[in-house]
Order: sequence, then structure tokens, then C-alpha cells
Amino acid sequence: MKDDVRPARFRTEVGELPEGGRLPESARAPFATASPVREGHVDREGVKLWYGVWGDSGPWLAFAPVYQVVHAGFLKAVVPYLSRHFRVLVMDSRGNGRSDRPRGQEAYSFEHYYRDFLAVLDAAGADRAAVIGISATAMTAIRLAAEHPERVTHLVVAGGFADMRVTSEAMARAVRA
Repeated sequence: MKDDVRPARFRTEVGELPEGGRLPESARAPFATASPVREGHVDREGVKLWYGVWGDSGPWLAFAPVYQVVHAGFLKAVVPYLSRHFRVLVMDSRGNGRSDRPRGQEAYSFEHYYRDFLAVLDAAGADRAAVIGISATAMTAIRLAAEHPERVTHLVVAGGFADMRVTSEAMARAVRA
């Protein structure tokens, strides 16, 4: 690449890039495809939640679901690559993708999203994972790390925010910690 201003680390981690506007002859598409090594549904209080695991070795990476805004397919650009090095867990949250769509506003509370994620972690066998929260799902990831630190090896929050309503002295102590 002419006048390459990228750090040397970029080439080490990403590798050389093809000429602009072209893919290498060996590439059939811009994104590699991969199939889950395991997928299924977990039933939590009558709501079927779909999850998939990509990769069959390495540490766990668990993407907290991005609520009903999008399904797990939005991770298609990262899961195939990550699954070469990790076991990657994704899920479709209630109201989207291959999960059920319960009726009523009360079925879509933060508490439900959080408990759904815990149920999927348990069903997949992810006892300890690096947890990734994107956008509003950062709240789910942060809460998991705060309430179950023994289950979270790393916490990654991208473009997220945290909102906590301190409703008890025990919760206030957890926030201070």
C-alpha cells in the first residue's frame, strides 16, 4: 500500500490487505462463512430463546443480545473469524430472529433480557466467558460482571452506556465496589 500510515501492529494482526477495490483470487466473498457447531433453544418461563455456538475450542466469548433491535446475524462479520480462536456464543433475544415473540410490553423488560442471557449461558455450558455488550446491551454485560464476577473473565463494552436504578442498600454497596 502506497504511503501506508497504518501502525506495524495492524499488519501483524490483520495481515496485508488486497489492492483497493479487489479481493484476492482465493476469496469467494468479502466475509467467510461458518456454521455453528451447536445451536438450540432454551425455554425460560415459556419463552423459547435461540442460541448458537461457533468454534469448538478455546475460551468463551459471549455476546449479550442486542435486545429486539437486531438478531444475531448482525455479527456475521466477526463471528466466523473469532470462532477460529474462541468458542463464540450468540443468541437471538426475545422478540427477534429465531426466538419467541411474547406479547405485552411487560415481556420486554431489562430484567427479562438479563435473565434470558443467564439462561443461555447456562444452556451453552459457558461457565466463564469474556462478555461483550454492544450499545444498550452494555447494561446486561456490566450487570453480569457485577453480580457474577466469577463468570466473567473480561468485559468489553462498545458504544454502550450503563443505567442503574439503585433500589436497595445491597445494590448501593455493589455500585460502590
